[in-house]
Parts: sequence; structure tokens; C-alpha cells
Amino acid sequence: HTRLLHASSPNETELPRTLFISVYAAEDALPFGENPLPSLHAGQLVAGVESGLVRSAANHVRLPQKPRGASFFVQQAGNDPASM
Repeated sequence: HTRLLHASSPNETELPRTLFISVYAAEDALPFGENPLPSLHAGQLVAGVESGLVRSAANHVRLPQKPRGASFFVQQAGNDPASM
């Protein structure tokens, strides 16, 4: 789950470190902004049927800033100005 606390030490080798993040959401829960790292599978329905509805509640939500870079590790290290 993307909200699970996790950590890893910096990659100090010459080998690339790969990353796999899977995100599942309810069919009627839509993102507030575009994904900076889009996938061919974004928005793919894995179970159920499309309702054509969006779940919402009265609330004020600040839209997230789009990262300037596409590196998860740069953002994690706090080196992306958009994440500050």
C-alpha cells in the first residue's frame, strides 16, 4: 500500500535500483491531478464494472504540486523543490 511506512538506504553501487509501486483505488475514486509517471495500466479496472460516477464529499482539498523531476528517489531524498 502506498501509505505503508517504508525506507531504504541510498544506492551506493554502480547497479541501478528498480522500483515497483502498485496502487489500487476504488472505481469511483479519481485522481485530482495527472500522474507524473503515467503507466499503460493507469485507470485499468481490475474488478467490478464502471459506474460512471465519482465519489465526493463536501470538503476543501489543496491540489498537490506536480514534481519537477520524475525520480522517486530524488523526491524521497528531499532534493525536488516541488516536494518542499
